Amino acid sequence: MSENQPKEYDAVLGRQVPPPVDGLVLGGIEGFKKRLASISLEQRMVALEDALKYGEAGLELLIQTLTDVSPQIQQTAENLLFQHRTKPRVKQALCEYNPWLLFECLQTISGHTDRVNTVAINPDGQTFVSGGGVEFVNENGEVVKLWDLKTGHLLKTLVGHFSYIKSVVFNPDGQSVFTSCHETIKLWNLQTGTQEDIITFATYANEVESPARIRLFPMSGGIDRFAISPDGHLLACRITYQQLILVCDLQTQQQLRTLKKPNHGAYSHCLAITPNKQILVDANGSSRIDIWNLETGELIRTLKAHSQRVNSIAISPDGETLVSGDNNSIIKVWSLLTGEETFTINAQSGSILCVSISPDGQNLISSCGDCTIKVWDLQTGRGKAIFNGHTAAVGSVAISTDGQTLVSGSVDGTIKIWRMP
Repeated sequence: MSENQPKEYDAVLGRQVPPPVDGLVLGGIEGFKKRLASISLEQRMVALEDALKYGEAGLELLIQTLTDVSPQIQQTAENLLFQHRTKPRVKQALCEYNPWLLFECLQTISGHTDRVNTVAINPDGQTFVSGGGVEFVNENGEVVKLWDLKTGHLLKTLVGHFSYIKSVVFNPDGQSVFTSCHETIKLWNLQTGTQEDIITFATYANEVESPARIRLFPMSGGIDRFAISPDGHLLACRITYQQLILVCDLQTQQQLRTLKKPNHGAYSHCLAITPNKQILVDANGSSRIDIWNLETGELIRTLKAHSQRVNSIAISPDGETLVSGDNNSIIKVWSLLTGEETFTINAQSGSILCVSISPDGQNLISSCGDCTIKVWDLQTGRGKAIFNGHTAAVGSVAISTDGQTLVSGSVDGTIKIWRMP
């Protein structure tokens, strides 16, 4: 009688437990195939968990399941196969199904003595810049560093700021980079390492020898976040503690207008300018996002976007899509033209500290408070991959113009260079 009882990993046709007297006991790989062919999604999901117990035959069945009509079945098979991604057959199947799973960390750089606040990749794809989070790393305030993107070697340390770096943005020509801290926005010549103050408060300008292109006379606060238009002609910056955004023409060195903001928050966590220079987006330290017409200075609309503070925004290369990430794991995708929400992603990752869109406009990358970097399909919101490596929150990510390299900066003080499929 005991010989007819099901053994471990056997499948039994019939829904009763223990199996009925007239039930048929199926074992081995054939039993697994029967379970996998069940009309019950729940039973099939349970069966998939046993696939790896059948060795190479089980792996082959998981590979076949990647083409299943059920997204849940596909995702489960993908996750199980990922555990054996070093096997050539599995690696090939995963690459064909989802190349993002083979995302690879090329280098880890420990060049800062404290947190890395921000990173940016040169348009030429050869170098990148990082901004640190320590006030007075030494008596010269060395907190901006230029790196070789291919080798990870330190090329220059840019000396001149005297508080932590909030933002770094490359000029489109790739020959210079804008950086900001509380007292000033600087433009650095990357060949010579020399600097020029672009905007400085007068109270701070009195303490330095070089005059600024645009000097802001005494008012409470300092310089908060800033944004540069993709062509490098316009600069917008928020004044800390003031409901003001200054818009400046970098070619004529003139202040074009002052945008008087609604009283949503004391800080700007991020600003972005559309490629056509017509729209400015401001996430202002609250749960709301303001959309401005840069030509008229008019507030077009305010998006009541999130239930928590918005930490980061990104605009797609075509200027039509806006992405925002908040302090509560929520990412929202919007139509920038209409202000309508397209869809919401629950990243389940703590705070969303940075969002970035790939140059082809197909993928969204988010860096998170739980030390992870996640990749999402920008058209559907489907998660593509989760990458681990940092040991603390990842505050900034940047993607190269060819879409092949990603750089991340973390509170753990390290920078990681990743190869994207």
